[in-house]
Amino acid sequence: MPDEANRGDKSEEELEAEMLRMMQQEASGDAPSETSPAASPDSPEDDMMRMMQQAMSEAQAETGASGSESSADQMLEMEMLKAMQGNEAGSVAAPFPAFSAPADTEGLSAGLSRILDVNVKITVELGSNQTPIKDILQWGEGTLVELERMDREPVDVLVNNKLFARGEVVVVGETFGVKITELLNGPTRK
Repeated sequence: MPDEANRGDKSEEELEAEMLRMMQQEASGDAPSETSPAASPDSPEDDMMRMMQQAMSEAQAETGASGSESSADQMLEMEMLKAMQGNEAGSVAAPFPAFSAPADTEGLSAGLSRILDVNVKITVELGSNQTPIKDILQWGEGTLVELERMDREPVDVLVNNKLFARGEVVVVGETFGVKITELLNGPTRK
């Protein structure tokens, strides 16, 4: 590790603060270009780069070429330093094409046919309520639990815990069922 004399008058915290400032400038596009007068050979950015390169070369000389892992890390750091020195004029976001609906709907239905036999969990939610634990501990057989949903209000039909439809509770023979009254499309599903 380099000693204080190799780092000049700047402490480690000052160097980190300077690096952070430079990175923020570069990210916001305010970084001076190589041809601008602000980027003179004696600028603080150049001083910091020189100190970082010196510290890395000293660390590399201390460890030698024996440690392949640390050597690889050092090579990566050197590449990052070189990239920082490049100080390109600024980065431009790459334009992405707009996504469109797939043109091959026949291929889509062929793909769907592969999963038509997959079972999913269907849950019908009659209603819900929030109750303090002290009240729940007093429950016994015959306790009536109130739900927030009103009588004759549609129940929620969930497929794999996702709201899919709404419907009315019906009795078919001796079992309950749900008559679907409204299918929900994707954006309104929870």
